[in-house]
Amino acid sequence: MREQQAFIGGEESGGISIRGHIPEKDGILASLLFIEMLAKTGKTAAQLLAQISAGFGKVFSERLDLSGSEAAKQEIVAKMANWQPTTLASTAVKTISRLDGLKIILENGSWCLVRSSGTEPVFRIYTEAASPEEKEALQQAVKQALFLEIEEGKAGWMS
Repeated sequence: MREQQAFIGGEESGGISIRGHIPEKDGILASLLFIEMLAKTGKTAAQLLAQISAGFGKVFSERLDLSGSEAAKQEIVAKMANWQPTTLASTAVKTISRLDGLKIILENGSWCLVRSSGTEPVFRIYTEAASPEEKEALQQAVKQALFLEIEEGKAGWMS
């Protein structure tokens, strides 16, 4: 955050960091800010979510964890380094970033991020799409491209 001069950053377990506050994730602050939003607007959490969805569209996101062997992990890391898809789940790829794993952003705004754990043979596949069907199609396309061929005849990758 300091290097990028970011104003706010968040992570999946509910912690956020805000410039000028502590440089660590803070779930208590996130909770207090949410409670303040409820108090100031007089709306319920469901009403706030509906308002956000109406303004920005509905999104469906999910994280899948896949585990396998350490040897297979190294093969997948190598595959990720060279994978340059032009489409994913029948949608054109807009950009690919390798800054924090492999993030593929599609022309329609959906995206997928694949990251390997630094401590165990686990990969996390994050997806965000405009429908549950597209989200699942993205997950399947990534699993097909990166994981299915690696451990044929072995234990395989498990979610």
